[in-house]
Amino acid sequence: MVESQPSKLLVAGSIPVSRSRVCVRILIEMAYEQAQIPVQQAEAFERLKAAVERIFASPALEKFYRRLESKNIGAREFEGIVGRGLMEEADPELKTAGVSAKQLFESLTISDKALMREFYLERIEKVDPGIRLKYRKVYRYY
Repeated sequence: MVESQPSKLLVAGSIPVSRSRVCVRILIEMAYEQAQIPVQQAEAFERLKAAVERIFASPALEKFYRRLESKNIGAREFEGIVGRGLMEEADPELKTAGVSAKQLFESLTISDKALMREFYLERIEKVDPGIRLKYRKVYRYY
């Protein structure tokens, strides 16, 4: 009596070596590229984006982070920051614009809001590591 083992092709969860190399090569060759979603409410989006840029490009950034720290708001909580008027406190131009960051954000479509959140989150990750370390409390995830 001779025992035989089933082919590896028939074993559940088995990936033959030759196929796995092809899959790995395909995954390596496929570079991730984010789909470009057009902004629908361009004026409001650009005004809010400009305010974010001014805040992060100014010496008032540390004042902004101190305010976040005092209110116990994380740097990644964009809606909370906008909703509490903290962007207006950090950006005098936005404060005198006659429209709040909250109003601008609420006027955006869902996809525009997502793009704005993404822009903001990318921007906070570009902050100087020394400042990020100094305000690590606002950068923590929990």
